[in-house]
Amino acid sequence: MRLHILGGVVVTLWVTVALATSGQDGVTLHLAKGPSAGQVSVTWTGGTAPFSVFRSTTPVDVTTTLSYLGTTGSASWLDTPPAGSRFYYYVEPACNYNPPELCNGLDDDCDPSTLDGSQDNQVGAACDGADSDLCLEGTKSCLAGSLACSDATGSTVEVCSGNGADENCDGTVDEGFDPDTNPPCINYTNLGTISGDMGSGSLFAQGNGEAWYRVNLTENSSGVYNITAAIVLYSPPGADFDLYVRCEGCSGGTNGWSFEHSLEGHTDETFTRRNDTDRIDTFPVLIEIRNYAQSYCGTWQLIIQGNTGGVYETCRNP
Repeated sequence: MRLHILGGVVVTLWVTVALATSGQDGVTLHLAKGPSAGQVSVTWTGGTAPFSVFRSTTPVDVTTTLSYLGTTGSASWLDTPPAGSRFYYYVEPACNYNPPELCNGLDDDCDPSTLDGSQDNQVGAACDGADSDLCLEGTKSCLAGSLACSDATGSTVEVCSGNGADENCDGTVDEGFDPDTNPPCINYTNLGTISGDMGSGSLFAQGNGEAWYRVNLTENSSGVYNITAAIVLYSPPGADFDLYVRCEGCSGGTNGWSFEHSLEGHTDETFTRRNDTDRIDTFPVLIEIRNYAQSYCGTWQLIIQGNTGGVYETCRNP
């Protein structure tokens, strides 16, 4: 008695009853004599109907069309082979046994009770959804024969905060920001108005690239006083921005500047004033934030304080 496996289940029956199993195609085959003389009862478990049954005297051609006996929807076949020969039986289920059970819409293990994808190691794994970031914010599941990701969050964008975080999960920290944008002076942003000769007041701005700002220093007194302001720029560790001040609009030259070059966190400071001999109501000041160097994306902070003391750069009266 010998057993041959040729893609499905092949069992040899010769003289005595043979019993053989195959774990390679999901079918366990049983052979028995009878019930009548000269008959062979072929039964099996596993697989998916319909089943094709083959018989041959050699294992080489047992799967050919010449060896085909027929097709059945049940897991049994009653055969009456010619007498006096050794025969090989082969049962081929409709299901192609190909475990493990992956998420592909197929019955890979030929067991309809096994859920599709139940043995797929991708099911349950972390995944990234259809957004612009690369963050693994969901898990994979098997849905209608295909892997689906539960990541339904919005795109996580990179933030230039200098905190060392990789918000969009692309492996690079604080990237995608150009500090050398070289904005023209005429595109300045109005920060507002503060008193320059009486009382006190301050204005604040922050950013991570080059910028222009305009601040109006006003006269609050009826007497003759200097209109003054202190302008302070803080560059965080890893970033170095320089400070420039103009008193006469975009066409005028620079009246004050400060560039304390360092990548360890530092402050640039300059003072400005105008002698209010003509009792000018408003003294406009233009402030430029200019990038010098960066090893790290960080947010600078700008503070303008009105009516202050210090070593001033004097702006001429109009």
